[in-house]
Amino acid sequence: MIIAGYQAFVQGTVATAGGKSEPAKAWQLWLGAGFGAIGVAAEAFGMHVNKGDDVSALEWTMLALSSVMSVKTVALLIAENKSGADPEKLRKVSSGIDVIGNVAHFILRTAVFGKIIDEDNKENTSSANDEKLTESLAWIQSLFDHAGSALISSADLDDDEESKAILLAFGGGGKGLAFVLDLIRVPITAQKEQLLTN
Repeated sequence: MIIAGYQAFVQGTVATAGGKSEPAKAWQLWLGAGFGAIGVAAEAFGMHVNKGDDVSALEWTMLALSSVMSVKTVALLIAENKSGADPEKLRKVSSGIDVIGNVAHFILRTAVFGKIIDEDNKENTSSANDEKLTESLAWIQSLFDHAGSALISSADLDDDEESKAILLAFGGGGKGLAFVLDLIRVPITAQKEQLLTN
């Protein structure tokens, strides 16, 4: 979120000055890869328990997708250092994969959300109602997080400096809203004695 905000600020400055932006530096990509690895670990620990085979299969697919996207970033950084490599083209391919991956991950997350809410509606107990609240907050947080990530990656695909700045600003805003929702969701989940899931 902080990196996205910084990128949006720099891109906005470049766009208003009529200049050409510099590509992300390698350390920023390594930092992103590190956060991605932490996210994969958090996703593994936040999987639902005892929610049935369908939910389990969907979440394992989501985890595999997240792992591939994290490994892809490291592979990109290694490939950029090969002689004759075209870093700009490699980063555009990587960003395109990120956009598709974020959209696919959110679709799977929505399917998980739908199955859990359906089961909670059938149970209609106070515990199920508590779970509906925490799962709804988790889904909304996921919406903003995935949208923010997809918009930030879309900015790498865009060659127009002004629209790139807008995509980065909205992407950073989405990631910021996701962070705020997480700060709201975690204490509510703890208070309701629910499992903190992704």
